[in-house]
Amino acid sequence: DLGCTEVALTARDRPGLLATIAGVLAAHRIDIQHAEVFSTSSEPSLGWLAGAALDVFELRGPEEGPVEPARWRAARRDLARVLSGAEPLDALMARRLRASSLPQKPLPRVATKVVIDNDSARSHSVVDVFTADRVGLLHTLARTFFDLGLTVDLARISTEGHRAADAFYVRTADGGRLEGARATQVVGAVTAALARPD
Repeated sequence: DLGCTEVALTARDRPGLLATIAGVLAAHRIDIQHAEVFSTSSEPSLGWLAGAALDVFELRGPEEGPVEPARWRAARRDLARVLSGAEPLDALMARRLRASSLPQKPLPRVATKVVIDNDSARSHSVVDVFTADRVGLLHTLARTFFDLGLTVDLARISTEGHRAADAFYVRTADGGRLEGARATQVVGAVTAALARPD
């Protein structure tokens, strides 16, 4: 009835978890329309909540409607395989996307813009990304942050038509924010990742 599928996922948090989830969804041609992604700190005082991830997704299938049950079951099965180490994510994506390649409809061009905001959050840098939506976009962004050694503690993903406006609350490996040359490096790396062909 919503015209989409809502999925909530909880797991032990670990580096690259968001990139992994987004990659498996992309491999099944499941488009992430909106997402709210949260991670808790590993502070022992949080008890069972310490080091947990809670991700809530609004998803659509290739036909622009809710994800078909069979497609979701296959995606969930593959997610379990990848998270357990039974199959590498890159191998899954290569296999599934090659088997299900679809012709892309031409869409109006959307300029990519990456902005780092150090004023909106006390202990994080907010990386705002504005770009054209595409299958695997969240995977590309989350993988880039992972490769840069950044931790994503909160993400808000929003898609309007073929335009994506995503915000990521990130920290460096030592818990700091992105400033100076490090900020410039991140903007360059994200921009370059988005410029590469799908």
